[in-house]
Amino acid sequence: MNATQTNGSRSSWALRFSVALYGRLLVMYPRSFRREYGTQMLQVFRDCSREAARTRGPVGLCRYWLVATSDLIVSALAEHRQEEMHMTRSRWISLGSLSAALGGGIAVLFATIQILMSIAQLLDEQSGIGLALFPAHLAFWAAPALWVLYILALVGLQAHGADQMRILGWVGITFAILGGVIAGLGNGVTSTVLYSQANSCVSLLDCNFYDPGGYMMMGYMVGLLGSALFAIGMVLYGIVALRRRFLAWGNWIPLVLGLTPLLLIAASVIAAIASGGTDYAGSQKIAIVLDTAALVPAIFWVLLGLAMRGNGHGQVVMPPTSPAPVEPIVS
Repeated sequence: MNATQTNGSRSSWALRFSVALYGRLLVMYPRSFRREYGTQMLQVFRDCSREAARTRGPVGLCRYWLVATSDLIVSALAEHRQEEMHMTRSRWISLGSLSAALGGGIAVLFATIQILMSIAQLLDEQSGIGLALFPAHLAFWAAPALWVLYILALVGLQAHGADQMRILGWVGITFAILGGVIAGLGNGVTSTVLYSQANSCVSLLDCNFYDPGGYMMMGYMVGLLGSALFAIGMVLYGIVALRRRFLAWGNWIPLVLGLTPLLLIAASVIAAIASGGTDYAGSQKIAIVLDTAALVPAIFWVLLGLAMRGNGHGQVVMPPTSPAPVEPIVS
């Protein structure tokens, strides 16, 4: 056996060993990445290694192997970071979707029961169906508890469209989340006062509260401020959603949710004007109007939760990008 044959045999052995070792090192990539790109990457490495060994012999093969494996380590770490970010976003989107649907569903239930109670007491002033169906202690904590779910829904919505929101979308969702937090705190203050005196209620519509410190009014004003910030934020985000198409369907829902506080404010103003000097029947009718106004946004929260479950242009599931093959070093 001459020297040329000996070098060729060594190069062939070194090539097979390099390819086999590189194939084992591919385990550093996430499993999903290996399934899609593993065979292709191994083939590219085999071809480039063969070319390096043919032109430069074992030295060229060794140099190429070092460069290729260094690139493999760096790109594998990058793919793991990308997969972790993808999984984190997916969890937030799923949690946000569930929170929107759950919070909206509970709000629909609360509003529907309150409407039925108002109708029952409109027909019969002595009806005890109110507290029988809906204990006052539970009802008073409904609003702040729902805002917790709504804030989680907004975080999930932000994760859903994070890649396409642009600056206006980020400003909008930030305002919406901040408004939700403030509204929840305001409602919490009001609910604390109401809860402390809930035992004095004859029914949900027959409660007299003692609040010399004005905490209920303070809570109401803070909640109103939060609702205004939420409305502004959702309108901004809704405009961007309509343009960028974050969701598979219902990209108009965030905009409508931003406009619903105006409906609630209008209903409250009408109720305040109409309540002066009204009789018992009139007060029940006003309560029905207010509860119906509260039912509308609850329905749209449910729709938002369902829309977030679909995959639109803001879909998080993105195929990983295969790293560019390392060209053999020939000098």
